[in-house]
Amino acid sequence: MRIPRVFAIALLLPALCPAEAGPSGSWQAIDPPTPAPGFELPDLDGDQHRQADYRGRILVVNFWATWCTPCREEMPSLERLHRALQDEGVTVVAINMGDARRHVAAFDREARLSFPLLIDPSGEVARHDWRIRGLPTTFIVGAEGRILYRLMGANEWDSPGTIERLRELSDQR
Repeated sequence: MRIPRVFAIALLLPALCPAEAGPSGSWQAIDPPTPAPGFELPDLDGDQHRQADYRGRILVVNFWATWCTPCREEMPSLERLHRALQDEGVTVVAINMGDARRHVAAFDREARLSFPLLIDPSGEVARHDWRIRGLPTTFIVGAEGRILYRLMGANEWDSPGTIERLRELSDQR
């Protein structure tokens, strides 16, 4: 028997977006750094963004969904990170996993984010290419296009420690 998609998502919500996600995710170093799988996805205006377009910069790739409370709660700190480091070689992109464009646009109107929100309507890029198993999940991709860190759970992106760590990575480019 085939389970309707909306019911399957509802059954997976506790596993995908744990309520106990705390204020700072755990930085897992990827050693050795592995090539980022890449993406080619549209933003809310329909413009295509490719991971390769950001080569030479530190890329913070955040996977999220509008129904994920910790995802929504960390967005303002991602915005502050973006504003603090965008001129220092750090770029933030958030890839929405599976929401309808109208839901992402409504969230963006409310949150007033200035970094790109990319749409992965089927979740294929997130699940198959990046192997996302829970939300939020964030990857730090180095200037050469290799994954340096993975963070599972919400993070305070504008904390002094996080800002300093990303500045150090940017200085090493």
